Amino acid sequence: MRLLRGFLRRHHRQALAVLGAACLLGAAVPAVDAPRAAAAAPALNCPAEQYPAANAPRSAPARPYEIPFKAQFNGGYLALDSGVATVVLGPPSVQYPTGQIFGPGCGLLSLPGLSGAVDPNPPGYQGDPNYNNNIQFQGPNGSPTIPVSIGIVGLPGVDLAAGYGAAEGSLTATMSRTPAPNGGLMVDMYGNAKATDVIDVTQLLALLPSGGQLDQLLGQVPGLQSLLGAVEGLGGVVGSDCTIALGDLVTDGLPPGEVQALEDRYHTSFRAPAHLTSGSSGDQTGVAATGPATDAQLTLVGNDFAVPPVDPDLPPVPGLPGVAPGAAPSSVCAPPIADLLNALLGLPSAPGKATFVAPAKLAIEVPY
Repeated sequence: MRLLRGFLRRHHRQALAVLGAACLLGAAVPAVDAPRAAAAAPALNCPAEQYPAANAPRSAPARPYEIPFKAQFNGGYLALDSGVATVVLGPPSVQYPTGQIFGPGCGLLSLPGLSGAVDPNPPGYQGDPNYNNNIQFQGPNGSPTIPVSIGIVGLPGVDLAAGYGAAEGSLTATMSRTPAPNGGLMVDMYGNAKATDVIDVTQLLALLPSGGQLDQLLGQVPGLQSLLGAVEGLGGVVGSDCTIALGDLVTDGLPPGEVQALEDRYHTSFRAPAHLTSGSSGDQTGVAATGPATDAQLTLVGNDFAVPPVDPDLPPVPGLPGVAPGAAPSSVCAPPIADLLNALLGLPSAPGKATFVAPAKLAIEVPY
């Protein structure tokens, strides 16, 4: 404990200096390095309308009608809350009150089944065979970086990291034949994604009080003392780029054997896609799509999916700045950092601990 206090005293002075400089500059949060520029990701490559050939005989191979659609996240967020700490990807702000996750997508809607899919076209990017270029996760104004806010219980959250997101594999969607009470369209989506957070662990200390307040916090918050001890144990490892996965870990890039080992260890499956809906999910309720089919507005929510542990062998988001394609994942996310993040965020987490909320737009293309 004495070593821990000494570590905190040494680094807390650095944190206070950061906070002081931020205040002098009129900033609301500690200064952080500017987000590293990401490599240009492949652009959307939207599919064309599909249909049975005109006058096709009844014996011809089946080919359903598929109508192009476009979608857009219009400012959402993903929050992970362990009870000790909360990390928010795309946190709401004064300028972006609903969140800071944006990004376009496109795919095909099958008729008459009212099912849709967003498939990569083509799949893969920088060694990631499942990367889906037809769903883009962006920050405000088309930035490839998404702000990340970190908070410890009892203290306000601050922006201490930048995140980069990627969709993995196909996203599927179903639309209910039963309308919402207001006549709106109910939508459910299933898919896989991952986000790599670029963070300097020592900057977490800027969140901590000092002296007696620190002692009080250590006594009040279960697990916080061990987390801070883990920070001291990191030694010279002060930062890393670790990846949080949503959905099927195999599709997200973790080798099947390692996924099986995690499932054996935690006695749960990590192979189900994440579920987003315009209906109800856990304690969240979305908003059914309303408005013209060419510009329908809806809100998607998710609160019923588990979040796997951070694994240092999970490849980061492809195109991550400063990381060479094919680099060993454990050289990007140091195992001690992965352990710290899992302890801090309580990962793996059961359904109900993670929350996704995003206003969105759905536009079905009408060719006439």
